[in-house]
Amino acid sequence: MAIKKKAVANNQFDIEFVNYELNKEQKDEARRYELDIERAFQLLEELCSDGYKVSWKYDERNKCFQASFTSPTKGATEKQRCMVSRGPDLYSAIRVSLWKHYVLFDGDWASNAPTDDEWAQWG
Repeated sequence: MAIKKKAVANNQFDIEFVNYELNKEQKDEARRYELDIERAFQLLEELCSDGYKVSWKYDERNKCFQASFTSPTKGATEKQRCMVSRGPDLYSAIRVSLWKHYVLFDGDWASNAPTDDEWAQWG
């Protein structure tokens, strides 16, 4: 799988979209991820404090909710990365994003996401 690249119109930075598609076992694990609303907001606050942009919206095209995390800007030439998750409701989309960030990628998807060539090796 290749990382999609999109130039941001309002600034000089490029954003790489981390498009990691969950397999069946990972989807099942993400669905079972227990996270109450209070803890979810604590984790979202932590991400924001660490410089991540956290956003969500309704995706009309796919008829679902979308949550996205964009990595902090660290330098004038460093690319930012954005990870998007979807769910049937807003809470599910946020919960899956938090599961990906903290469980699947152990909080390090933004700096260690595979390059275009490495995606081809992922299941």
